Amino acid sequence: MQKINSLTLRFYPLNGDIDFSEAFGILANDMRNEVGSKNGEIVFKSPKSIHGVKNILEKAAGTISPILKVVTKSGSKAILKDFELSEKYELDIDDSADYKSEETQLINKMSSIDALAFSNAKHDEIYKRNLDKIDSTNRSGDYY
Repeated sequence: MQKINSLTLRFYPLNGDIDFSEAFGILANDMRNEVGSKNGEIVFKSPKSIHGVKNILEKAAGTISPILKVVTKSGSKAILKDFELSEKYELDIDDSADYKSEETQLINKMSSIDALAFSNAKHDEIYKRNLDKIDSTNRSGDYY
């Protein structure tokens, strides 16, 4: 990633996990209890130290739910959560074009995004084995 726009740490009640109150102190437990809330969060805007962010996430693993809003090296915006990555891409599609043309534009654009262009030998083998099925679906004009 090129830049972290924000780091959100969501706190929730611990289920017998190690209490990181040394690391998060009043924010993680005492303050939530004081206001009578089971959940809470803290947001750090534009953190500069990627090493510091990694350190916090390692120390708190399993006791918080982190959300990072970042700018990737290619300049697109992405959101990283525990088990999820979402990235936004802007696509210019010709609204006056027919469906097949729009589909081709979309496929060409998606193919140019490095994060989506991944494969391995097993994937290639499955693709080649099923290529006839894929081609026959495309020729029939049935998209749904």
